[in-house]
Amino acid sequence: MEWAFMTANYVAKEVGYKDVTDWFKDWGRCTEATIRSFHGSQFELKFESLISGIKENGFDAIELWVGHLHPETATDEMVRKARGLLDKYELSVVSYTASFSSPNMTLEEGSRRFEIARAIGAPLLASGFNVSNAELIVELSQRYGIFFGLENHPERNAQEIIEKISPYSPWIGAALDTGWFGTNGCDVSAAVGELAPYLKHVHLKDVLAAGAHDSCGLGEGVVDIKGTLRELHAIGYQGALTLEHEPYDHDPMPAMVRSLQLVKQQWNELLAQEEKR
Repeated sequence: MEWAFMTANYVAKEVGYKDVTDWFKDWGRCTEATIRSFHGSQFELKFESLISGIKENGFDAIELWVGHLHPETATDEMVRKARGLLDKYELSVVSYTASFSSPNMTLEEGSRRFEIARAIGAPLLASGFNVSNAELIVELSQRYGIFFGLENHPERNAQEIIEKISPYSPWIGAALDTGWFGTNGCDVSAAVGELAPYLKHVHLKDVLAAGAHDSCGLGEGVVDIKGTLRELHAIGYQGALTLEHEPYDHDPMPAMVRSLQLVKQQWNELLAQEEKR
Protein backbone atom coordinates (compact mmCIF):
# COMPACT_ATOMS: atom_id res chain seq x y z
CA MET A 1 0.00 0.00 0.00
CA GLU A 2 1.23 3.47 -0.90
CA TRP A 3 0.52 6.12 1.75
CA ALA A 4 0.71 9.69 0.51
CA PHE A 5 0.82 13.09 2.20
CA MET A 6 -1.58 15.66 0.76
CA THR A 7 0.44 18.85 0.31
CA ALA A 8 -2.77 20.89 0.70
CA ASN A 9 -2.47 19.95 4.36
CA TYR A 10 -0.28 23.06 4.44
CA VAL A 11 -3.01 25.30 3.04
CA ALA A 12 -2.65 27.80 5.91
CA LYS A 13 1.12 27.67 6.31
CA GLU A 14 1.87 30.66 4.09
CA VAL A 15 -0.47 32.87 6.13
CA GLY A 16 1.25 31.74 9.31
CA TYR A 17 -1.77 29.81 10.61
CA LYS A 18 -3.24 33.16 11.65
CA ASP A 19 -6.48 35.05 11.12
CA VAL A 20 -8.19 32.07 9.52
CA THR A 21 -11.49 31.01 11.01
CA ASP A 22 -13.70 29.51 8.33
CA TRP A 23 -12.76 26.71 5.92
CA PHE A 24 -15.26 27.79 3.28
CA LYS A 25 -14.44 31.52 3.38
CA ASP A 26 -10.68 31.40 3.83
CA TRP A 27 -9.60 28.54 1.55
CA GLY A 28 -9.28 30.81 -1.49
CA ARG A 29 -7.23 33.42 0.38
CA CYS A 30 -4.86 30.78 1.71
CA THR A 31 -4.52 29.23 -1.73
CA GLU A 32 -3.64 32.57 -3.30
CA ALA A 33 -1.06 33.22 -0.59
CA THR A 34 0.54 29.83 -1.28
CA ILE A 35 0.65 30.40 -5.03
CA ARG A 36 2.31 33.78 -4.54
CA SER A 37 4.82 32.36 -2.08
CA PHE A 38 5.88 29.42 -4.26
CA HIS A 39 5.79 30.66 -7.83
CA GLY A 40 8.77 32.84 -8.63
CA SER A 41 12.53 32.89 -8.27
CA GLN A 42 12.18 31.22 -4.88
CA PHE A 43 10.34 28.18 -6.26
CA GLU A 44 13.17 25.66 -6.00
CA LEU A 45 13.99 26.59 -2.41
CA LYS A 46 10.35 26.52 -1.32
CA PHE A 47 9.54 23.27 -3.10
CA GLU A 48 12.58 21.49 -1.71
CA SER A 49 11.72 22.61 1.80
CA LEU A 50 8.19 21.28 1.32
CA ILE A 51 9.05 17.82 0.10
CA SER A 52 12.16 17.26 2.22
CA GLY A 53 10.07 17.85 5.33
CA ILE A 54 7.44 15.39 4.15
CA LYS A 55 10.10 12.77 3.45
CA GLU A 56 11.75 13.30 6.83
CA ASN A 57 8.48 12.52 8.54
CA GLY A 58 8.11 9.08 7.04
CA PHE A 59 6.16 9.58 3.82
CA ASP A 60 7.36 8.17 0.50
CA ALA A 61 4.62 9.68 -1.65
CA ILE A 62 2.62 12.88 -2.00
CA GLU A 63 -0.55 14.14 -3.59
CA LEU A 64 0.52 17.45 -5.11
CA TRP A 65 -1.82 20.36 -4.51
CA VAL A 66 -2.04 23.06 -7.17
CA GLY A 67 -1.13 25.72 -4.62
CA HIS A 68 2.40 24.34 -4.77
CA LEU A 69 2.52 23.86 -8.55
CA HIS A 70 -0.28 25.69 -10.30
CA PRO A 71 -1.08 24.80 -13.93
CA GLU A 72 -1.72 28.43 -14.87
CA THR A 73 1.22 29.92 -12.96
CA ALA A 74 4.03 27.38 -12.96
CA THR A 75 6.56 27.68 -15.79
CA ASP A 76 8.04 24.70 -17.60
CA GLU A 77 11.26 25.32 -15.68
CA MET A 78 9.40 25.12 -12.36
CA VAL A 79 7.85 21.84 -13.43
CA ARG A 80 11.27 20.45 -14.36
CA LYS A 81 12.72 21.55 -11.03
CA ALA A 82 9.82 19.98 -9.19
CA ARG A 83 10.37 16.65 -10.94
CA GLY A 84 14.08 16.79 -10.24
CA LEU A 85 13.51 17.38 -6.53
CA LEU A 86 10.90 14.64 -6.34
CA ASP A 87 13.44 12.25 -7.85
CA LYS A 88 16.17 13.49 -5.49
CA TYR A 89 14.06 12.75 -2.42
CA GLU A 90 12.56 9.58 -3.92
CA LEU A 91 8.99 10.79 -3.49
CA SER A 92 6.35 9.53 -5.89
CA VAL A 93 3.28 11.56 -6.82
CA VAL A 94 0.06 9.57 -6.56
CA SER A 95 -2.18 12.37 -7.81
CA TYR A 96 -2.24 15.99 -8.95
CA THR A 97 -5.18 18.14 -7.79
CA ALA A 98 -5.74 20.21 -10.94
CA SER A 99 -9.42 21.02 -11.29
CA PHE A 100 -11.79 21.09 -14.26
CA SER A 101 -14.48 22.93 -12.30
CA SER A 102 -14.57 26.06 -14.46
CA PRO A 103 -17.15 25.56 -17.23
CA ASN A 104 -16.18 25.19 -20.89
CA MET A 105 -12.43 24.95 -20.46
CA THR A 106 -10.27 25.09 -23.55
CA LEU A 107 -8.12 22.31 -24.95
CA GLU A 108 -5.05 24.36 -24.04
CA GLU A 109 -6.16 24.76 -20.43
CA GLY A 110 -6.97 21.10 -20.08
CA SER A 111 -3.83 19.90 -21.79
CA ARG A 112 -1.65 21.93 -19.44
CA ARG A 113 -3.08 20.06 -16.47
CA PHE A 114 -2.39 16.69 -17.99
CA GLU A 115 1.06 17.71 -19.20
CA ILE A 116 2.10 18.67 -15.68
CA ALA A 117 0.65 15.44 -14.29
CA ARG A 118 2.68 13.44 -16.80
CA ALA A 119 5.84 15.47 -16.12
CA ILE A 120 5.70 14.81 -12.36
CA GLY A 121 4.75 11.16 -12.80
CA ALA A 122 1.18 11.37 -11.51
CA PRO A 123 -1.11 8.62 -12.84
CA LEU A 124 -4.22 10.50 -11.80
CA LEU A 125 -5.86 13.91 -11.50
CA ALA A 126 -8.16 14.14 -8.48
CA SER A 127 -10.44 17.13 -8.11
CA GLY A 128 -13.82 18.47 -9.20
CA PHE A 129 -15.16 18.83 -12.73
CA ASN A 130 -17.93 20.68 -14.48
CA VAL A 131 -19.98 18.42 -16.73
CA SER A 132 -19.27 20.76 -19.66
CA ASN A 133 -15.65 19.55 -19.46
CA ALA A 134 -16.36 15.83 -19.21
CA GLU A 135 -15.74 14.98 -22.87
CA LEU A 136 -12.53 17.04 -22.82
CA ILE A 137 -11.33 15.15 -19.74
CA VAL A 138 -12.04 11.80 -21.40
CA GLU A 139 -10.23 12.87 -24.57
CA LEU A 140 -7.17 14.03 -22.64
CA SER A 141 -7.21 11.03 -20.30
CA GLN A 142 -7.07 8.71 -23.28
CA ARG A 143 -4.34 10.77 -24.95
CA TYR A 144 -2.09 10.93 -21.87
CA GLY A 145 -3.01 7.62 -20.25
CA ILE A 146 -3.91 9.43 -17.02
CA PHE A 147 -7.20 8.92 -15.20
CA PHE A 148 -9.38 11.54 -13.54
CA GLY A 149 -11.04 11.01 -10.16
CA LEU A 150 -13.98 13.10 -8.99
CA GLU A 151 -13.32 14.19 -5.42
CA ASN A 152 -16.66 14.33 -3.64
CA HIS A 153 -17.52 17.55 -1.80
CA PRO A 154 -21.25 18.33 -2.03
CA GLU A 155 -22.26 14.75 -2.89
CA ARG A 156 -24.10 13.17 0.04
CA ASN A 157 -23.88 9.53 -0.95
CA ALA A 158 -22.21 7.14 -3.35
CA GLN A 159 -25.09 7.17 -5.81
CA GLU A 160 -24.74 10.91 -6.41
CA ILE A 161 -21.11 10.33 -7.36
CA ILE A 162 -21.94 7.39 -9.61
CA GLU A 163 -24.57 9.39 -11.47
CA LYS A 164 -21.96 12.02 -12.35
CA ILE A 165 -19.11 9.72 -13.36
CA SER A 166 -20.67 6.56 -14.79
CA PRO A 167 -21.30 8.01 -18.29
CA TYR A 168 -17.57 8.69 -18.58
CA SER A 169 -16.17 5.56 -16.96
CA PRO A 170 -13.50 4.22 -16.91
CA TRP A 171 -11.51 7.38 -17.62
CA ILE A 172 -13.42 9.40 -15.05
CA GLY A 173 -13.85 7.59 -11.76
CA ALA A 174 -14.24 8.32 -8.06
CA ALA A 175 -11.64 9.86 -5.76
CA LEU A 176 -13.37 9.13 -2.48
CA ASP A 177 -12.91 11.81 0.19
CA THR A 178 -13.89 10.27 3.51
CA GLY A 179 -13.86 13.63 5.31
CA TRP A 180 -16.48 15.21 3.09
CA PHE A 181 -18.70 12.17 3.46
CA GLY A 182 -18.24 12.58 7.22
CA THR A 183 -19.25 16.23 6.93
CA ASN A 184 -22.34 15.23 4.95
CA GLY A 185 -23.31 12.45 7.35
CA CYS A 186 -22.67 9.59 4.94
CA ASP A 187 -21.60 6.10 6.08
CA VAL A 188 -18.19 5.99 4.42
CA SER A 189 -17.46 2.31 4.88
CA ALA A 190 -20.80 1.39 3.29
CA ALA A 191 -20.12 3.72 0.36
CA VAL A 192 -16.85 1.96 -0.46
CA GLY A 193 -18.62 -1.13 -1.73
CA GLU A 194 -21.00 0.89 -3.90
CA LEU A 195 -18.11 2.85 -5.42
CA ALA A 196 -15.88 -0.17 -5.93
CA PRO A 197 -16.31 -0.44 -9.73
CA TYR A 198 -15.40 3.23 -10.13
CA LEU A 199 -12.84 3.78 -7.37
CA LYS A 200 -9.58 5.33 -8.60
CA HIS A 201 -8.26 6.97 -5.44
CA VAL A 202 -9.01 7.63 -1.77
CA HIS A 203 -8.46 10.62 0.49
CA LEU A 204 -8.42 9.45 4.09
CA LYS A 205 -9.67 12.40 6.14
CA ASP A 206 -11.45 12.67 9.47
CA VAL A 207 -13.66 15.50 10.76
CA LEU A 208 -14.69 16.43 14.27
CA ALA A 209 -18.42 16.46 13.61
CA ALA A 210 -20.98 16.06 10.84
CA GLY A 211 -22.38 19.29 9.48
CA ALA A 212 -19.05 21.10 9.55
CA HIS A 213 -15.66 20.54 7.96
CA ASP A 214 -13.17 20.83 10.80
CA SER A 215 -10.58 18.19 10.00
CA CYS A 216 -8.52 16.32 12.57
CA GLY A 217 -6.09 13.45 12.85
CA LEU A 218 -7.34 10.11 11.55
CA GLY A 219 -9.28 8.23 14.20
CA GLU A 220 -9.90 11.38 16.22
CA GLY A 221 -13.25 12.34 14.67
CA VAL A 222 -16.52 10.87 13.45
CA VAL A 223 -15.30 9.03 10.33
CA ASP A 224 -14.94 5.27 10.69
CA ILE A 225 -11.38 5.06 9.39
CA LYS A 226 -10.83 1.47 10.50
CA GLY A 227 -14.10 0.38 8.90
CA THR A 228 -13.17 2.20 5.71
CA LEU A 229 -9.84 0.40 5.54
CA ARG A 230 -11.60 -2.90 6.19
CA GLU A 231 -13.96 -2.31 3.27
CA LEU A 232 -11.15 -1.18 0.98
CA HIS A 233 -9.30 -4.39 1.81
CA ALA A 234 -12.46 -6.42 1.20
CA ILE A 235 -12.92 -5.04 -2.34
CA GLY A 236 -9.24 -5.59 -3.13
CA TYR A 237 -8.42 -1.92 -3.52
CA GLN A 238 -4.95 -1.54 -5.06
CA GLY A 239 -4.65 2.24 -5.37
CA ALA A 240 -2.89 4.74 -3.16
CA LEU A 241 -4.27 6.29 0.03
CA THR A 242 -3.72 9.99 0.62
CA LEU A 243 -3.72 11.22 4.22
CA GLU A 244 -5.42 14.59 4.54
CA HIS A 245 -5.82 17.08 7.40
CA GLU A 246 -5.96 20.82 6.69
CA PRO A 247 -6.00 22.78 9.95
CA TYR A 248 -5.97 26.54 9.79
CA ASP A 249 -4.35 27.30 13.14
CA HIS A 250 -1.48 24.83 13.52
CA ASP A 251 1.02 22.63 11.72
CA PRO A 252 -0.69 19.42 10.56
CA MET A 253 2.44 17.26 10.52
CA PRO A 254 2.34 15.90 14.09
CA ALA A 255 -1.21 14.67 13.55
CA MET A 256 -0.26 13.28 10.15
CA VAL A 257 2.63 11.30 11.62
CA ARG A 258 0.26 9.81 14.21
CA SER A 259 -2.27 9.13 11.46
CA LEU A 260 0.28 7.37 9.29
CA GLN A 261 1.30 5.10 12.16
CA LEU A 262 -2.36 4.34 12.92
CA VAL A 263 -3.48 3.42 9.41
CA LYS A 264 -0.36 1.37 8.72
CA GLN A 265 -1.03 -0.61 11.90
CA GLN A 266 -4.68 -1.11 11.05
CA TRP A 267 -3.87 -2.15 7.47
CA ASN A 268 -1.23 -4.61 8.65
CA GLU A 269 -3.75 -6.10 11.09
CA LEU A 270 -6.13 -6.68 8.19
CA LEU A 271 -3.39 -8.39 6.22
CA ALA A 272 -2.49 -10.57 9.21
CA GLN A 273 -6.11 -11.60 9.69
CA GLU A 274 -6.30 -12.59 6.04
CA GLU A 275 -3.22 -14.78 6.38
CA LYS A 276 -4.77 -16.65 9.32
CA ARG A 277 -7.84 -17.65 7.31
